[in-house]
Amino acid sequence: MNEPEIATLTVTELMGFFRAGLRSILPVMERAGLPWTDDGTSDPWDDVQESLYRAIIDSCLEHIVGESSPVSRLAGYGFWVDSYDSHSFLSARSLRVAGIPNAFLKLTNGAAPFGAAEFRELGADLTPTDTLHRLVDVDFEIGLRSVSSMSYRDALRFYR
Repeated sequence: MNEPEIATLTVTELMGFFRAGLRSILPVMERAGLPWTDDGTSDPWDDVQESLYRAIIDSCLEHIVGESSPVSRLAGYGFWVDSYDSHSFLSARSLRVAGIPNAFLKLTNGAAPFGAAEFRELGADLTPTDTLHRLVDVDFEIGLRSVSSMSYRDALRFYR
């Protein structure tokens, strides 16, 4: 019987795959009469973004290796949640290291479609504030939430 392969990827790499996937779908969606806008008015695009995020980002978390206790599910793509206390979530490392806890919300237009990332600033109790940060060059990390702890990682080891 074959042992499952263990892969290690940075969260920034995973987000690069997600961004590349969205960009590759752009021409197909435009030909179908469903151009992308980042104003949140396109349900078909919301469906595509949410599905691709789950397939690329969330699936790695579901198959994570080496955690001593189960981690909480990843907060959904593009959704405003009342508290991140019961969710794992992506974060901008530069903001967190500067003392600004934050949670990834969605990709928006930058110099190119999906070229910027939007983050919600979090209070000490992981409750979102009204402050949004929009960043272009981002080193992503993941805040892994378990029942009793919170830890940040810039890479994930997971079963393929």
